[in-house]
Amino acid sequence: MKRLAGSTALVLVTLTAVFLVWQLSSAVVLFILSLVIAATIRPLIDWFAARGLPRALALLLAYVVCVGSIIALITVLGGSLLPELQQLTKDATSGYEQLIAQWPKGTSFQQSLAQRLPAASDLYATITGAQGGTLLQTALGFTLGSFDVLGQLLISLVISIYWSTDQEHFKRLWVSLLPVEMRARARDIWQNIELGMGGYLRSELIQSVLALILLGIGYHVLGLKYATALALIGTIGWLIPWVGVLLAVIPAVLVGLSMSPALGILTAVMTIAVLAFLEFVIEPRLFNRRNFSSLLVVIVVLVLLDQLGLIGILIAPPLAAVLQIFASQLFRSTIPAPTLQLTQPISALQERLSVIQSGLTAQPEATTPEITNLMARLTQLIARATDSSES
Repeated sequence: MKRLAGSTALVLVTLTAVFLVWQLSSAVVLFILSLVIAATIRPLIDWFAARGLPRALALLLAYVVCVGSIIALITVLGGSLLPELQQLTKDATSGYEQLIAQWPKGTSFQQSLAQRLPAASDLYATITGAQGGTLLQTALGFTLGSFDVLGQLLISLVISIYWSTDQEHFKRLWVSLLPVEMRARARDIWQNIELGMGGYLRSELIQSVLALILLGIGYHVLGLKYATALALIGTIGWLIPWVGVLLAVIPAVLVGLSMSPALGILTAVMTIAVLAFLEFVIEPRLFNRRNFSSLLVVIVVLVLLDQLGLIGILIAPPLAAVLQIFASQLFRSTIPAPTLQLTQPISALQERLSVIQSGLTAQPEATTPEITNLMARLTQLIARATDSSES
């Protein structure tokens, strides 16, 4: 019964969060993306800071490394992807012309299909004519949409820098708005969400880059046409739960079979081997995905894709992970805390607090806003303890 209640609560929380994301403005979506980026990069910032670098320099260096790596990867990818797309266009054109010329002389099935295919000149006229204008508008809209996504990602990246700089101040601010008895648990939930979300994104990014590199190298070694484009398709397929494996394998196998049956088989074996290596060797060392439901990821992707487009695809997986982490933290069984025995009476604590306050009053230059806030919290806690002991 308890497990059923937890599952029901998870579904309700998921639907509520998806509805809120749907209703919220784009500014809030950008802020969520900035939190995701900051949580993903934070371990690298901590690693640089642990090597003795100042926090500000470590933050700047971490962002430079991440952004520089992305730019370098896009540059290398674009340098080989564009020629392959041009070659694919030429091959598709010549292949269609050969099909139109050969199928009318082939089997009865091929002849029946050839009668229904438009001539090559008619097809080119359609592409470049009035209907082609629609295709051009569609392609232009997709390009502008891609630039819009890049612009939103850039804004989120800038916001994440500010968030990474002042995250502790913001965390103390919103936790201080809660009742005292809820602050510890709220802080734990926030930290677990941040760790889980950052770990999930880092795992997916590292595996995606490895998939792109390994598939690209493997396809080039096999001599497969359009190796870079197929590696990119396989990487995108890897990110899609369940059916993504088919998207990664089928196009590469079809291209391999078009060259030779043996190459098609080798391509299938190599692709499945790379994906299995990522699934069973790399991923367990980066993140435990078994704690997260792939079905929930698919549901959130479908909802946000319809409402937010490409941005929805980007934020859906971490949002699903956050929802599951939040639900597990919120509905986990609570263990009663052991009763603590005070080693000193409350009156002694009040006297020590009074002495500290007198010292701070005598040295106002040493009093910072953080110390003032801490003293106010201690005074409130001691007052609550006094009221509890008297009641």
